[in-house]
Amino acid sequence: MTTPVLIATLLLSQVGLERTGPEGKMGMTDRQILALGQQGFVDKYSVKFGSSTADMVDAFEIYADAVKRLNDQVFTKQPAATRKVVGTLRVRLTNFRNEMCDIGRALSGGGTMWHITYSETRADVEEALAVKSGVIKKSLPRHVVSDVPKALDQLAKDTRANREDVESMKESGGGMNEIESSLKLARKEYAEIVKIAAKLPRRESDAMLGFCIAAVLVASEQMVDE
Repeated sequence: MTTPVLIATLLLSQVGLERTGPEGKMGMTDRQILALGQQGFVDKYSVKFGSSTADMVDAFEIYADAVKRLNDQVFTKQPAATRKVVGTLRVRLTNFRNEMCDIGRALSGGGTMWHITYSETRADVEEALAVKSGVIKKSLPRHVVSDVPKALDQLAKDTRANREDVESMKESGGGMNEIESSLKLARKEYAEIVKIAAKLPRRESDAMLGFCIAAVLVASEQMVDE
């Protein structure tokens, strides 16, 4: 199976980023972009530049870049140990969500919508890290470590129950082998995320677990009808 990060990179390179410089920010500061939220910024961007797949990918990339800059303004002033944790979380969270994108693509039979869905990964990762940096201060739902394995177990059960339908879309989506491989890799990534989350303050831990739960939904919401 092609690695999730490589798949995402290939998808994005095929679409191309067109307005990721100052023009794409539409005169807004990074904080103003964050204040709009992902969907709010994408909607505003679409009104000005269009809503093609390439436009949507650009919008999510610009949003992610803005939040990352805000995060890094905080993290660069923190101890090296903290910066190392942040770097590890960026990789682990990205890998986990991209595995869920791989599963979702297999369940749906692929399609251009996945260019956009993969491009949302960085934005979601930076929003989760923005809770750790303090850039995002909103209240968050409480989560426990077992919430994510339960969601993954249900996803595995549902996909196996729909094996025949999934295999019928194998050429365009990937099939059951890809799903099983991605589930295995996602569990490994989650185990590493939990090791980090266990050492974080409760609010930051909730943000990381909440990110993972939302990522599983990316896949489970693509479940084919029985």
